[in-house]
Amino acid sequence: MKIYSNILICFFLIGTLVSNAQEVSASKFKLGLHYAYDNNLSSERTETANFEGYNNNYNQHNFTLAISAEFLLSQNFAFVSGVNYSKKDLTSTYFCDVCTLTFTPQAQEIKFRFVELPLKGRYYFNLKKFSIYGDLGVINQFQVADEVEFVKQRYSLSGIVGLGTQYNISPNLSLELSLNYINGLTKIIENADYDYRIIGFGLGIVRAF
Repeated sequence: MKIYSNILICFFLIGTLVSNAQEVSASKFKLGLHYAYDNNLSSERTETANFEGYNNNYNQHNFTLAISAEFLLSQNFAFVSGVNYSKKDLTSTYFCDVCTLTFTPQAQEIKFRFVELPLKGRYYFNLKKFSIYGDLGVINQFQVADEVEFVKQRYSLSGIVGLGTQYNISPNLSLELSLNYINGLTKIIENADYDYRIIGFGLGIVRAF
């Protein structure tokens, strides 16, 4: 229910802010600061061998902090990049379906921390007082946390699809709301069946130059 509540809140805020928005800036370059609450939809069960692996729990406060740079290529198209710091931690408990265990497995925290380089294309639907946009691109992810239990890939690649809105609070300053879906394109854990999927609910402030 939490994910549906967050979606409804985002759409309510978008509607409220849209109704009070000022004229959209037509600047060619923008810098932004962003925070996203990340809801982890990745694999609940990670197999590292036949009938053996880890059960995963994502009851963690995961997030992304980002600095974005946006270059307007035409009236409707833009290229967006930047630098992100992303936390995607989880807790995992060992299982073995064909073993007789002599101990009780204990949950352990697994740290997934990334420095990320996003590369996205953005299409704007420019209306009179605000803009709505769609994003499509990839995120280059570099692991910056070490774990003994998992052999993690230092580099991984994910795809991203996003929807958002920007509205002006001054001629060159905008607030932004966004909803992003991220899906892993390459493995982030070596020799393990782990699907990486994230839905992010974002809030940001953008300065046009």
